[in-house]
Amino acid sequence: MSLKYREQCERKICLDTETTGKNDDGTPGDHRIIEIGCVEIIKRRITGRTMQLFINPERKVDEEAFSVHHISDEFLADKPKFAEIYQQFYDFIAGSELIIHNAKFDVGFLNREFDIMHSNVQVENICKVTDTLDIARELYPGQRISLDALCTKLNVDESARTTHGALLDAQILSEVYLAMTGGQETLFAEGQDPGASADARRDFSSIRTRVIRPNSFEMSEHLRYLYKMNQSKGIEHIGFGDEYLITPKEIPLGEGKVKKVVDDDMIEEALKSALTREYPADAGVYDRYVKACQERDEKLRKIKQAKLDAKREELEETKRRENEQQNC
Repeated sequence: MSLKYREQCERKICLDTETTGKNDDGTPGDHRIIEIGCVEIIKRRITGRTMQLFINPERKVDEEAFSVHHISDEFLADKPKFAEIYQQFYDFIAGSELIIHNAKFDVGFLNREFDIMHSNVQVENICKVTDTLDIARELYPGQRISLDALCTKLNVDESARTTHGALLDAQILSEVYLAMTGGQETLFAEGQDPGASADARRDFSSIRTRVIRPNSFEMSEHLRYLYKMNQSKGIEHIGFGDEYLITPKEIPLGEGKVKKVVDDDMIEEALKSALTREYPADAGVYDRYVKACQERDEKLRKIKQAKLDAKREELEETKRRENEQQNC
């Protein structure tokens, strides 16, 4: 899924469900939905319109599932069955884009409920479905991307989430989704937070931000950093942005084999060339940059050496005391 998000549906519904349990492979099996939570977003604003439906699943809730959401059989006994809330739910979501964390799970359960009703409806046929797991995988490859983990990464308050609940999780997901896909966007809806000042409720999306270009020192440091990153990944052709490129020298090894090498002189030349082209009036900054790097490296070397000396002295002192105790 591309990170170039387009607002194909102005109306989005962040959705979550709670269930009686699940099969080991994550499929519904004989399990049913007991709660549906929906939060409406229109034009990237949380409107304040929500839907929370509790459903009688016509079966017992597994102990493991109860320990997660704490929704009991007794609580659900007098709630409507899915067929009784179907039209209300359908009318709320139809034609919108569903935003779901681990969509395969929730969509699987919803489609099973439709099947039990002998309905031809499938979620994918009435809504566009976006899985925030896919978005999170692109943003944070190799990292934890549970809803809890994303709240921590994106500074989304989940202090009220002492237990799982479909509506609460959908509300949290709405803020996580906006944070992942829109950057600095206001989350206030019209009529929300009436005590806030007018400035706090402003939409800043139309304001043009002043771009501050890096100076030549910063550019030089950035280029060197990019080279080291590429080198660590074994990339042969080193590109600095879209403009600067180092093509490795080929050293023949015999038998038609060659070794590709990028040496320090080539890096120095590329950096100088980049600085001269980008900042001709201040090309001399490169020499100052090199000197600053040397001074920094020397300072770090001295700090490291001082730590090693202190550690060695500590070990020698410990050994001396042990010898004294043995002699006594």
